[in-house]
Amino acid sequence: MVNIYGSGPEKEILVGLVKKLGIEKNIVFKGYVAEWWKEPFDIYVSTSSSESFSITLSIAAITGRTCVVTDIEAHKEILGSTYPYFFRTYDYKSLAHNLIKIFENRDEAKKIARDIQQRILDDFKNERFQEKVLELISVP
Repeated sequence: MVNIYGSGPEKEILVGLVKKLGIEKNIVFKGYVAEWWKEPFDIYVSTSSSESFSITLSIAAITGRTCVVTDIEAHKEILGSTYPYFFRTYDYKSLAHNLIKIFENRDEAKKIARDIQQRILDDFKNERFQEKVLELISVP
């Protein structure tokens, strides 16, 4: 089962594609869900072409989800530049390849998600986060 959260200008196109492919039984369009991170899901996907900082990606990673996201700088900042499930913006074959890779090796994907989760929790602890902010703005 695939649950799609949120809405936007592409939603109607996606709904039409799902109907055209006859996969309505496998896809659920949830729309806006205020506390989406409490929903049961394993994989977070973001196709954003630009962001300043992705709070939704941060939440997904902190809650232990495997993330498949575009290779934009905001995503690299959160997940690290060597994260294995990046794909190029608008390259949906690469997106599909990453999803297949995750489904073929779920244990590895879960381990990677746990490692990222721990790194983010360590990095964003108050004292560590403050150090990073001060370093970024060059305050001694």
